[in-house]
Amino acid sequence: MGGSSSPPFLYDPVSQWSFNDYHRGKPFNPKAVTQASWTPRPQSTPQEGPLVNFNRHPDTLATPRQNSPIKPMSRHTKARVTHTRRFQLLLRILSLLGAIGILFCVICINHTDVSFGWIIRVAPSVAILHNIYAIYHLVRSAASRPPGSSTSYHLFASIMDAGLVPFYAFISFVAHKEFHDGYYNWGTVFDDEKLEHYIVESLFYASAGVGGLHLVSLMISIYLAIVFRQITKLPPDMTL
Repeated sequence: MGGSSSPPFLYDPVSQWSFNDYHRGKPFNPKAVTQASWTPRPQSTPQEGPLVNFNRHPDTLATPRQNSPIKPMSRHTKARVTHTRRFQLLLRILSLLGAIGILFCVICINHTDVSFGWIIRVAPSVAILHNIYAIYHLVRSAASRPPGSSTSYHLFASIMDAGLVPFYAFISFVAHKEFHDGYYNWGTVFDDEKLEHYIVESLFYASAGVGGLHLVSLMISIYLAIVFRQITKLPPDMTL
């Protein structure tokens, strides 16, 4: 078989390869690639469609310089949270002691209806458990728990405080009526009229005082829940 033949290239003919000029007798130019880079690139025609490219990595779609809408918190926030938690710890300790005293008083009181006796006994019992866990939570550092967990706890604590305040107000109201008028004809397990007078009086003042402590703790818990909720929305490098 006569005639010229080309090597059996698999894809493209030999005329499209870069070393074809060398085979045709032209001298080798080591700067061919550099000189080719100097030539202006042809202008690409504007794309009419499709405008969605599925072969593009999603990271390339983000704007490299993007203004963050997140505002940093005040530099005094950490100190405020620390002092507020310490103050609330003091309130919880006083509330725990008051709840124990109230529970002792209502246990000593007898000659009450069954439903009424349950009402005045359940509230301080729940308050004791609530204050014990509150003390356990507040003794630990705020950094030992995630901000989201602290937000959930303070929200739960505010709900508990809001539920206990009406019960303490009710106990204080009925103790006031019994102390001044003897309206419910209570008795005590000691069978001593003078001691009964002191127990009912102590129940009145303790219920009013502990109810006020829970009311203050309610407002503090709401404040801490809001602050920790704001912290959860910050990026990791901006948290306290």
